[in-house]
Amino acid sequence: MVHGYRIPLALTKEMRIALTKLAAQEDSPTDFRQALKAMRVGMIIYGVLSPKDLQAMYRRELIDDDEAQFLLEKGLVKDDFRPVKVERLLQANELRALNNLYGDVILRWDDLKMSAKIRHLKDAIKYPDIPNAVKLVEMYKSFQVLEPVK
Repeated sequence: MVHGYRIPLALTKEMRIALTKLAAQEDSPTDFRQALKAMRVGMIIYGVLSPKDLQAMYRRELIDDDEAQFLLEKGLVKDDFRPVKVERLLQANELRALNNLYGDVILRWDDLKMSAKIRHLKDAIKYPDIPNAVKLVEMYKSFQVLEPVK
């Protein structure tokens, strides 16, 4: 439920028609949400809503992902104000940990057993977007130390 101030607006005939057109254009069941969207856009243009304000409104679910994307595409905000989601943070941490793991494998390459080398190479091939995994695969290709990994 949205809590906030109630503002009585006296819309002219032209503004009411424009608001109805906007609601129809956006496939909105009511024009109330579109009125709020139009009001937010106007406040952004006037510079009274900052990215910090938008971020707070996004966290309180007053702005959804579609509207945030609309604001970015129209150039009304320069940077994405949406906070980083936990899933993206976890994924980034996992990728960072894998990158560190493959870096350690590269450093300890001569000390590893053949079975560990093959296992790490097979895993590294699965991650073409991790820099140290790519280095490990390239190192294998350039030195041809092992038999081809399948």
